[in-house]
Amino acid sequence: MVTRSRSRQARRRPGICAAGVLVVIVSGCGGSTSSSETTAAGSAPETVSTDPVATSSPTSLTTAPPPPASSTTVVPTTTACPEFTQTDVTSDGFPGRLSGLVGADVRTGPRVCSERFVLELQGTGTFPGWHVRYEPAPLTDDPRGEPVDVAGAAFIVVTVESWMTNMEGDGYHGPTRITPTDVDHIKELVMLGNFESVTIWAIGVDQQRPFEVTTLDDPPRLVIDIAR
Repeated sequence: MVTRSRSRQARRRPGICAAGVLVVIVSGCGGSTSSSETTAAGSAPETVSTDPVATSSPTSLTTAPPPPASSTTVVPTTTACPEFTQTDVTSDGFPGRLSGLVGADVRTGPRVCSERFVLELQGTGTFPGWHVRYEPAPLTDDPRGEPVDVAGAAFIVVTVESWMTNMEGDGYHGPTRITPTDVDHIKELVMLGNFESVTIWAIGVDQQRPFEVTTLDDPPRLVIDIAR
């Protein structure tokens, strides 16, 4: 009988030892994600060291090496200013492209690389012909030809082949002499003429600066960017 009892105890010892190892593994992984969660996430479970000393601390978990540094070049967020080169006459459809559009607004605005003049139009019709150039003082009004004072040391004259305010009173009803407060180099805007479907504005600037002319839609606008 004694011999059988010892034999049974001997057979139980491997099971006890295996359970003891299992307890150590579970306690060593107490702070980690379970294997079912990591598998659901699409990655293999973390490897646990079998070293009895190492398993006493969560730091024994094998961690993946840090990913290599990205080789993508960082593009600067700033953009170089365009080079404005127009200092002489520039035009499109002038003379001869008269339009049924009338004036809506005249304004200035600061830009990163320029100061902007905007002549906004309204109504129906094709975009009018336009003509932009520097002119020396004295500037004169249209049609009387009398001299007009405009603040500044250089003058961009803008001619547009449409009424600012037509004979029926439709169109622009704002001031005809404007001193901008939102820009530094543009000193004054003066309407020199509104006669026979032709509007003329003068832009007085502190010195002759290159510019660029563009047209925009919705609403129709003639835009002049004057370099800073």
